[in-house]
Amino acid sequence: MTRFVLALLLLAGFAVAAPVPKANKAPVYPFAVGTKWEFIRDGDPKKVYVEEVVESEEKDGVVTFKVNITTDTGDKMFEKYTLKGGELHVTANANGAFDPPMLIRKDVMTAGDEWETTWGFKGEGFGYTTDETLSIGKAEELTTPAGKFTAYPITRKHKNGIGGTTMWYADGIGLIRHTEAGQKEPAQELKSFTPGKK
Repeated sequence: MTRFVLALLLLAGFAVAAPVPKANKAPVYPFAVGTKWEFIRDGDPKKVYVEEVVESEEKDGVVTFKVNITTDTGDKMFEKYTLKGGELHVTANANGAFDPPMLIRKDVMTAGDEWETTWGFKGEGFGYTTDETLSIGKAEELTTPAGKFTAYPITRKHKNGIGGTTMWYADGIGLIRHTEAGQKEPAQELKSFTPGKK
């Protein structure tokens, strides 16, 4: 019996001394240059938008990156983002700047979470500010043309109750699906994803 107890203690000692596996360092939202998404728009397979990270910089714990967007008709647009303290914000697009920036998602999301947020937009000759509530739903498995993904839905609503945009995000991939209240087909659905350079 003593040998058995001693053996257990020795095994326990080895278990405690075993090295801790390294955590996955991959970002929850990809921002490496060359990262590319293709989205089917409005349920039409012929209507595909291509989004690609073309600039990315990390400084003092803040990541800033730019995404170029090419529409199905060849029009060019862009969006700029910041990733700081686990929060992803959009800060600008081809029409102007978000001030304050629009919160998109957080690194850590739990079903039932709710975030209150205020963001504004300033373009040439116009501007506005809006208050929204972001609600996190239960993670679910979605099947898209790009494959199957486990994703969290984030539903955005104006504080007056108007609207109902839901966007599903998968860690390490980004946006998977985007729906608008009252629309039958998804506004966006992932067709393909290509990781960028590390």
